Amino acid sequence: MSRKQKKRRSSRPATVALVSGIIVALIAIYAGNSGGRDAGPLTYPTYTDAQIQQGEVHYQANCASCHGVTGTGNSRASIPALDASMHAWHHSDALIATMIRQGGFMMPAVGPDWSDEQITEVIAYIKEWWTPRQRASQARLSGTP
Repeated sequence: MSRKQKKRRSSRPATVALVSGIIVALIAIYAGNSGGRDAGPLTYPTYTDAQIQQGEVHYQANCASCHGVTGTGNSRASIPALDASMHAWHHSDALIATMIRQGGFMMPAVGPDWSDEQITEVIAYIKEWWTPRQRASQARLSGTP
């Protein structure tokens, strides 16, 4: 008696479907972020000079030792940049505030007792490094006009 050999299923259709899905998702993300030439003016919150200056004081005293004086981070130590070069602008103000107050991942809580205004000042300072398009995208994510 001979045994029937099991026919081996190819994983190729699943791989093709997965790769296709990723490509479609990336195209959708790119189209959503790169469009806007005809979408009207970019809108995002603005902050006073005093808020930005006070945010710089808090940032330099509490954040710069890890994230860098200009927010460039430290890739060797896996400390993300907060400037326009990485993903900080993909996070809502609420998430950034939570990270400052409670820490997260490898980041310690640097401002657990900070007031809402102090948090806003640091966020205002960080946003000065972002492009207008990044600021507008982050404002939509944060639910602010």
